[in-house]
Amino acid sequence: MDIAPLAKARGDAARATPTPPGRAMRRAGSPAGWRPLRVVLAEARAGRGARLVAALAADGQLEVEAVAASLMELYDLTETRVPDAVAISTDLAVRAEFEMILALLGAMQMRWCLYGPALPAALAWLVPGRAAFVPLAAADEGAALAAWLAAGGTPAPPTTAPTTAPTTARDAAPTTARDAGAGASAGASAGASAGAGGDGPVPLVVIGASTGGIEALETVLRGWPADGPAVLIVQHIRGDFSGSVAARLDRVCAARATEARAGAPLQRGRVYLAPGNDAHLEITGRHTPRCRLRPGPPVSGHRPSIDVLFQSAAALAAGAVAGAVAPRLAGVLLTGMGRDGAAGLLAIRRAGGVCVAQDRATSVVYGMPRVAAEIGAVDRPLPLPRIGPAVLAALADTPAAAPTPAPTPGPTPGPEAV
Repeated sequence: MDIAPLAKARGDAARATPTPPGRAMRRAGSPAGWRPLRVVLAEARAGRGARLVAALAADGQLEVEAVAASLMELYDLTETRVPDAVAISTDLAVRAEFEMILALLGAMQMRWCLYGPALPAALAWLVPGRAAFVPLAAADEGAALAAWLAAGGTPAPPTTAPTTAPTTARDAAPTTARDAGAGASAGASAGASAGAGGDGPVPLVVIGASTGGIEALETVLRGWPADGPAVLIVQHIRGDFSGSVAARLDRVCAARATEARAGAPLQRGRVYLAPGNDAHLEITGRHTPRCRLRPGPPVSGHRPSIDVLFQSAAALAAGAVAGAVAPRLAGVLLTGMGRDGAAGLLAIRRAGGVCVAQDRATSVVYGMPRVAAEIGAVDRPLPLPRIGPAVLAALADTPAAAPTPAPTPGPTPGPEAV
């Protein structure tokens, strides 16, 4: 949507409408550094969008960062602008792509609401548990929405604690027992399913995910054994949320999940999540594989990039074949928009690794896995609940990686895969 007319309406309203004295005093008396609450509005109707922008601007505490005319545009604006709050028209929220928006808002711990003349029955399950609904009165369309948004003020920074804490057997066990490797049942499971004989290099699993990926990662890792293969993950997410995501994953699996640290050796029973968005996560070190955080420009549109992680894993396996015992390696590409990770998964397959992608039916967005399948990078697409057990079983049964002939690629995918 061209927001120039909306911006003009916002400015005209701000100049023409006197700021209520209480609000003016609040702004004038606020401490240094006070700023209005920044809002992204999702509205497909240009006329109503202009009226809402004017009403929100007249409030004196709100600033409309942008107006999205579609859910795809809303996704991009929310991810790049990182507003304080998002307001979404029910006209857009009833569309199929809204699941993608829900996953993003949850991952970013974003304050948001639905608005419209009435709440559609298809959205009733969201209110009040997951969302607020603000009814718009015909006589004063934007007043209630402005009041709801302004009432919260500038939200506090998100906490590092997860919003939910799934109950698992691991949660009931003492942390010290896990750290000491005392989980006999978990150890037995790892020995049976992950080849925990102790000989040879640590088996490695690299995972890439984007839209809808946090929930998908939880599903894959929920049954991961306490001494299972080392796991390295790139999840497309706002950088300052990676600590929260690592803590969330740590609660659902027996392995220890943390943000990756430069130079950390790769060990069984550890899950390493790419931290922040300032560097790419790679695997380095032929004899003692370890994490490397490498600054550099975005690759495949992202930093950290799934392709970078996957290609470093493939290079490690190929190099080891030439000079040492190769690690058992699996690459997993989960739900997400775009094509990041597809080329890297193909490199893993060429290096002899096991390559799995999430299937269409269980993906929030069947983009990255689709591109990987089309270029011949996938051994097998699998429904999400089967991916974790299948990878553990494959690594238990798979010998050291050996290069395989490049598969014949399928049709060349288009520039956008969603």
